[in-house]
Amino acid sequence: MSNRSGALHRHDFFAEFLPGATRSTLSVEIRVSSDDVIALLTQFDRDVAGAVQIYCGP
Repeated sequence: MSNRSGALHRHDFFAEFLPGATRSTLSVEIRVSSDDVIALLTQFDRDVAGAVQIYCGP
């Protein structure tokens, strides 16, 4: 899908941190759906290349 400038949109920013095969393997390890990217990043956040940290405000 392209935007007005012709650049491609990113469909799921967080899912790009976990490629499909990796996401499948990790999801089996912690028993969650491979589509539950937030749960996977919550569990493996610091071990993912390009890791991000999300802080909840006070």
